[in-house]
Amino acid sequence: MTQPLGSSAPIDTPAPAGRLLDWAKESAAFIGLAVAGIALELPLIKSISGNGPLHLHRGTLILVCLVPAAVWFVPKLGLPGSPWLSARLRNEVPGRRLHSFLKPAMLYALVSIAAERAAAIVEHTLRFVPISGPSKLSRGFSPPAVRQMPGQLAFGALSASAGTAIYEEVAYRLVVLTFCALAISQLWRDPAGRPQRGVLWCANILQAYAFGLVHLDRGFAAPYQWNVLAPIVALALPQTWVGIVLGALYLRHGLEASMMSHVILDAALFLSVIVGSLLGLR
Repeated sequence: MTQPLGSSAPIDTPAPAGRLLDWAKESAAFIGLAVAGIALELPLIKSISGNGPLHLHRGTLILVCLVPAAVWFVPKLGLPGSPWLSARLRNEVPGRRLHSFLKPAMLYALVSIAAERAAAIVEHTLRFVPISGPSKLSRGFSPPAVRQMPGQLAFGALSASAGTAIYEEVAYRLVVLTFCALAISQLWRDPAGRPQRGVLWCANILQAYAFGLVHLDRGFAAPYQWNVLAPIVALALPQTWVGIVLGALYLRHGLEASMMSHVILDAALFLSVIVGSLLGLR
């Protein structure tokens, strides 16, 4: 079972054969979740973006291929992984019920919304990068489109919220954060040979930075032109700061909580755009 964050106690690992079976089941489960998440998002993305699904998800698919390696290193680094799902896959009684993740998820979702709004205000005020026009999200939820099919767009938005949360949490909080922690831990360990707690926080910041960069590149959530300033711009993007908050939630409660929080956050974003369009505020 995964040790608490920062614990220096030895990890109670199963016998080699059992460990390999658990690793295979967890890897398959996370890959299946990520693929299902992409499938849930595709209808809305296709209607708004006009780009093919592989254009938008090629980077994510590469990260999903790294899931088995990430799952292998999660317990070695003292990361929480997915405590409820992992226990269920091992036919064990989870240490906490699934609904118990909802309270911290909602709290961190509120913090994420506050961080996103604050970063967006700063970003809009300073105009860090050239704006290429309204985002595809705004164009897709234009008032005429919303008034013609509000129910369909709302359902698509909720579906996309769930799908995006699932595959992005697997790709960034599970895979990218794990590999960042693995790299940093080679240089920063405690006397017992385990990664220092600061390693996990440095890894969290790096994965959030990557999360911001990818939103620049996709052009779906952020209407920016990619240029030489992009690596600097990503530091101030709302998605980067949201990534830090979700990463902190993952480190404290695991992937179930960060997925729930991400769903709440994205659903609030999509529905606010739809309501704003209906009220003529956008």
